[in-house]
Amino acid sequence: MSNALAAQHLSTTEFHSAVYNLSPSVAVFDCDGTLWSGDAGSGFMTYSVETGLLSPSDWSAKWIRRTNPAAEQELAAVRWLWLPNADAQHVPANTTAEFRYTLHLDAAPTRASLHIVSPGAYVATVNSTVTGQHKAWGAFDWEEIGPLLKSGDNEILVKVIAQAKVSAPEVSTAFAASLRITASDGTQRRIPSDATWQARTDSNAEWQPAQVVGPITTPLSIGTDRHSEVPGPNRIATEAALLRKDLRGDAQCEKQNVHHDLLDIFHNLLFPPNSNA
Repeated sequence: MSNALAAQHLSTTEFHSAVYNLSPSVAVFDCDGTLWSGDAGSGFMTYSVETGLLSPSDWSAKWIRRTNPAAEQELAAVRWLWLPNADAQHVPANTTAEFRYTLHLDAAPTRASLHIVSPGAYVATVNSTVTGQHKAWGAFDWEEIGPLLKSGDNEILVKVIAQAKVSAPEVSTAFAASLRITASDGTQRRIPSDATWQARTDSNAEWQPAQVVGPITTPLSIGTDRHSEVPGPNRIATEAALLRKDLRGDAQCEKQNVHHDLLDIFHNLLFPPNSNA
């Protein structure tokens, strides 16, 4: 129905009478134009009205989320790191880099997490135990490391390999991280990656101070297309889970089948077959 016809229809005596005869004398419409009286059990009449979009200037929106000054300060302090005297934006493919941080604790923490992001492939270890690994991942990976930490010195080691989704002789690669340590009294330390980290090319090389490439806003992260260079994540931790699964198969498969396959994959990721979910 056009706007003109809709306006003409809504001005008819029949429509007005239908509204005025309702009891109680209040008219309520739902989102599809249904006219209701009283509760959902009352009689109703349906009128369909269509109209064009309003002017874009009539619409406004903003993201709603809790502001956390400590998290914002932590993110602003995080620095991309790379090998000393090397160009992080022109790294030969398959270059290997190792990064180390020595965390000294007076006592074992009640909780601790390691958050890592890199456009390359990486493996993280804490006191020689592997805690996580990813490749071409554009968000900070959250790794719970509390049970692995002890009183005294703790070694955080991250090995990064410069990789590209498509074949290329050079890629942009860097590494960034933050540690969150909660003590037994509830106080929390946030330790963003900076020049206190050390770096080397391999296990036979000498450790040197890592090169600070720039803030996390420097476009050294990887986009959702797994190729584009974009600024780093806008948060270190999120309460939402980030799930990704690489799929390979017949390019001619039906979209409907792909849709159901994805649902099955992510359902199994969340609820393993033996979980009785």
